[in-house]
Amino acid sequence: MNRIPKKLNIGDRVYFVKHNKIDSSMKVIDIEIGQSKLCEVTNRLWSGWCQLLINDMKDENLHFKVKGFQGFRYKWWED
Repeated sequence: MNRIPKKLNIGDRVYFVKHNKIDSSMKVIDIEIGQSKLCEVTNRLWSGWCQLLINDMKDENLHFKVKGFQGFRYKWWED
């Protein structure tokens, strides 16, 4: 990424939107700043100012209608 998400911390979940619904999420396990990272699966070199390392993919059953977007929005619902 080209910038560091201000409110994102290790342990938070990143949610993915598909077809205007929250489809899945992954847990942030590390945030690396100022370095490139080689993907162990695709062998692709990712560059940018900030690299998020995520795992623990989980299907979500959240019934919120969400317009797809690029970037970060922070949690707007209550648990």
